[in-house]
Amino acid sequence: MVDSDGRVISRGRNHSYDPPGPLESRLELPLQHNRLAHAEMNALAVIPTERDHATLTLWTTQHPCLMCAAAMQFIGVGNVAFIADDPSDDSPRELIVARRGRVPYAQLPDQSWRTICNLLFLYNSAVQRGEDARNLKLHRERNPGLVALTIELARGDKLGREARAGVALVEALAAHHSGLANVVE
Repeated sequence: MVDSDGRVISRGRNHSYDPPGPLESRLELPLQHNRLAHAEMNALAVIPTERDHATLTLWTTQHPCLMCAAAMQFIGVGNVAFIADDPSDDSPRELIVARRGRVPYAQLPDQSWRTICNLLFLYNSAVQRGEDARNLKLHRERNPGLVALTIELARGDKLGREARAGVALVEALAAHHSGLANVVE
C-alpha cells in the first residue's frame, strides 16, 4: 500500500499456506496459515482505521480475488494497480470488472511482467499438485505455452531450489528467457 505521495505504508504477501507462526508474529502478520491470508488482506490489515483509505493505492501482482476486492471496496481504498489477471479466476470479464465496485483499477501494460507473474502464480500449484492442479487446468486453455513452461520448471522445483539457494528471481528466470518470450500473454 502506498500513500498519495507514493510512500510505502504497508506490505503484504500471501501467507495462506505457511505453517502457523507464534502468536507474537501476528502483530507483523495479522493473517497467516488460513484462507484469508492473501497478500492484499495482510497489507490492508495493518492500516489503522483512522487513516484516509481513499488516498491509498494498493499495488499487487495479480488482479485481486473476490474477497480482496470486496475488502478494498468496503474500507474505501482509493486505487488498485495490478500486473496480471488472476489465472485461477475463470469468471467472465464483466463479472471480474464488476467486483471492483467504485475502486478504480489500472493494469500495468508490460506483457512480459504479466507472464512472469502468472508463471509464479501457477508455479506453486504445479510443484504441489502437478499437472492436474485446478488452476493449471483452467489456464491451460488460455495459454497452453505458459502452463507447459510452468510444469517444466516445477519438475524438480527448479525455481524453488534456486530461491532457497539465494539466487535472485531475475537471475533464476534469465535461464528461461527464451521460453518466457515465447509465451508472453
